Amino acid sequence: MSCGRLTPEIQKSLTAVSASQAQVEFFTDWLPCTGIDMAHVVMQIRNLTGDFGARPCFQIASVTPNKPDAPAAFVGVSYYVADGATFDLQNLASITNGEFLIRFGVQYMIQDTDVGTADVSLQVSYGAKGQMRGKFSKDLVALNDTLEHREILTDWIPALQVSKFNIAYLSNADAEFQYKFAYQTAEATIDSPGPWTGTSSWFAGDQERNLGDQSPTTTGKMWIRIGVFYKCTATNTNAQGYLTTVVASRG
Repeated sequence: MSCGRLTPEIQKSLTAVSASQAQVEFFTDWLPCTGIDMAHVVMQIRNLTGDFGARPCFQIASVTPNKPDAPAAFVGVSYYVADGATFDLQNLASITNGEFLIRFGVQYMIQDTDVGTADVSLQVSYGAKGQMRGKFSKDLVALNDTLEHREILTDWIPALQVSKFNIAYLSNADAEFQYKFAYQTAEATIDSPGPWTGTSSWFAGDQERNLGDQSPTTTGKMWIRIGVFYKCTATNTNAQGYLTTVVASRG
């Protein structure tokens, strides 16, 4: 399922104070990377003074907004140094693949010697094939009974909307606490689902990462849901783990 999205046009007053280090101002919230393959941006500069220059940029976060990558300018786009509206596009298919969050903004800096100011607005259009499917946070206890326990991470979702999914997850867990992610499909009704299919190996201990894009087998299925299995590898004690997950999917 493909759907284009358009962010509101937001204007901010910016002052460039450095000719050696770009400043950054973001104009959108964090968005799920899953399903964002292309972005079109219109940036408008008004009331420019001094040696102000600006260009559109984006920033990626693999798991949470707390640890993002460095901002990156749109490929091949130089700084704009005059009033007016500009249009640029960025192919993001290879950039967002396997990542989890993205946001858009403006890099700006002095282009010569004088401090510069401008009123800058940004509006972004992007192909949004993906969406968030909910957040899960829970303190889990795995008994030393050799059994695999299960928690459901999403509601049942129409399978047509999940050609791929990704999971960002953080765990604070005992070394003996292990977990892995899986999905389950149902052909016609959720009353008669099929077996669970694992999408990862077993993880243990503290983790902060994303699972990477997963391509579930949904041919001939109406529904899909995503979950996590966990177990204890110790023989004489229980194991505990606090797990936080966010699931994103694309059609």
